[in-house]
Formats: sequence, C-alpha cells, structure tokens
Amino acid sequence: MPNPIGQLLVLCSPSMLQRSIAFLFLLSLAYSCGGGSSWDQAVSKANKADKPLVVEFYATWCKPCTWFEKNVLSDEEVVTALTGVEFQRYDYDSTAGSHHAKRLGVRGVPAMVAVDREGKAFGRLDGAVPKARFLDFLRWTHEERAKK
Repeated sequence: MPNPIGQLLVLCSPSMLQRSIAFLFLLSLAYSCGGGSSWDQAVSKANKADKPLVVEFYATWCKPCTWFEKNVLSDEEVVTALTGVEFQRYDYDSTAGSHHAKRLGVRGVPAMVAVDREGKAFGRLDGAVPKARFLDFLRWTHEERAKK
C-alpha cells in the first residue's frame, strides 16, 4: 500500500512544504502556549526554561497581522529564532487576548510584547515589521532579560 504522506511530500513544492512545516510549528506553539495554558503557566514555563516570554497580539481581520504571519513568522530563520523564546499568541478579540492586551497596554495589532520574570511588559514592538526588525527584537529581549 502506498504511503499517503510520501505521496503528499512528492506533490508539494519545497517552498510549500517549508511553509506548511512552519505553519504547523506555529500552530503547535500557539496550542501549547496559548490554547490551554494560563498566563501564569506561560510565565512559569519561560522562567523554568530561562527564556524570555514574547507575546504576540493579532486579529483574524487584521491584514498587517496576516502579512506578518505569512512573511515573517513562517520564515525559516524566524522559526529557528523563536525556539529561543517562549512564544505565545493571543487573538486580540478573544476574552483572554483582550484581557492581557489591556493589562499590558496594547491598543492595536499586530503587537509583540516582551514579558519579564514577574509577568510584566518590559518591551514592545508594534506593527507588521520586517523579518530583520523582528529578529533584532528577539535578540534584544534576550539581552534585556539577562540584565534583570
């Protein structure tokens, strides 16, 4: 019997396969960090792993959010860099998303917030920024967290 996964891989172009893998990775991050976890658990997990917590606020209706997800978050270099942080995504329009956005002072999307060991914001990046700027922000979160 033929392997359906193998057949699917043959039918996919390399770039389509790469984007699919990146999407599944991001989906697993969102599920493991944002879907079933509380805020305190996310902060605790980041502290135990000695990693910065980076929270993204997005909205399904937001075109810049869609562009950022498709062109930046799915980039191979960004996917690799995100393994160095605890990354949590919140839909701005969800109950949890609006609660945490308000608590952290987020008024628009997309927005990325760096969160300290106590669960308080210590840095923010607003807008659908290019890959290089987002990677700089991730590096900065490591440097700033190390100082605290």
